[in-house]
Amino acid sequence: MKRGNKIEIESVTYEYVGTDKEFNAFLKNVIREYIDDDKTSAELVLERNSNQANIA
Repeated sequence: MKRGNKIEIESVTYEYVGTDKEFNAFLKNVIREYIDDDKTSAELVLERNSNQANIA
């Protein structure tokens, strides 16, 4: 999808059966994939490198 033609999400509904910890991991992955889908590969590499440097 082109950046100029973004569709704004008004709501999302999930039904999930599992532990809070499993749901948190699931939700983080969904959000990460949604955000990453809108970035270029170069932006993702720079962001991951920055995050790894902050952890060390």
